[in-house]
Amino acid sequence: MNCKIFIQDLVLRNLSWDELIPEDLVNTWNLLKLDLQNISQIQVPRFVFTSPHNKGEIHGFADASKRSTHQNSVHPIRVLLSRTYHKFQQKLQQYISKVYFWTDAKPVLQWLCKHSSVLPTFESHRVSELQQQDKNIEWRYVPTAKNPADIVFRGCSVSEIQENMWFTGPNFLKLAEKDWPTLKESVYKPH
Repeated sequence: MNCKIFIQDLVLRNLSWDELIPEDLVNTWNLLKLDLQNISQIQVPRFVFTSPHNKGEIHGFADASKRSTHQNSVHPIRVLLSRTYHKFQQKLQQYISKVYFWTDAKPVLQWLCKHSSVLPTFESHRVSELQQQDKNIEWRYVPTAKNPADIVFRGCSVSEIQENMWFTGPNFLKLAEKDWPTLKESVYKPH
């Protein structure tokens, strides 16, 4: 994601196609090239369970970073999380006991608790889609510091992604549900 942020910075400078890249961006580019040489070191741990008698949970995370999304809107990232899950839902259904989607966008959780018709048009369409698709999904609040999705959206190096919760999830998931992060308006349970 550092590459994405680099491209955004480059575009924001409004450089013409034949203009030299400013020195600070040249330095950033050189650091990115060095970091990308380590990409093959990333190893994704996987656990596959296949018994319908021993069901697991799915936890999906969406970010509200100002750099990656509109913090106070139902950004397509959250809709994409929902759509991605629904592509696999039929195949996973017998193995899953519960599905949780987490976001650090408090307004989104508040909007999910309302009827979509009372929201502005942009939010209304996305909230309506989430409410219709996510009938068995519980949306919850996660503080930004504990949100794995925040890591790549704020930008990170290859070594940083290996050393944090991106692949393992936040530590609170190892605790009882009563000890998970919560806010008064932080849980949307479908009706």
